[in-house]
Amino acid sequence: MAAAVALPAAAESVDQLLVKYGLLGIFAADCSKPAASGNMYQVVRLIDANAAQIDQMDGATTRAGTIFVDRAESISPDLIRTVGTLNDFPFEAIWQTSRDRRRLVEARVNGVQVVRDGIHLISRQTALYLSRCKSS
Repeated sequence: MAAAVALPAAAESVDQLLVKYGLLGIFAADCSKPAASGNMYQVVRLIDANAAQIDQMDGATTRAGTIFVDRAESISPDLIRTVGTLNDFPFEAIWQTSRDRRRLVEARVNGVQVVRDGIHLISRQTALYLSRCKSS
């Protein structure tokens, strides 16, 4: 009789992970104020089971950038890694999540690290927590 072989668990899809980590919807530093350059909104929606789009809005109809996510993986109960593109450049990020909020803790754009340990390396600013806006 052949020995049973344990199969690896199936990898979770982008949509399963974004739902699991509560990352779909509308997020902002201050949901009580409109989107502006100092209060960027992020609108996160699924394209299909294996892709998502994150529109970074700095005005009601002004898009500052677009992230397309085509891979995601769970790192820990409060960390998720996403891979895709930001404005057509390769982009990978690690997001720290907690109930209805999240923040960027690591990010690389086109292979260059731009966020480390929750600090934007160019501006030296701490990455803000973005909260889920009630309308999402």
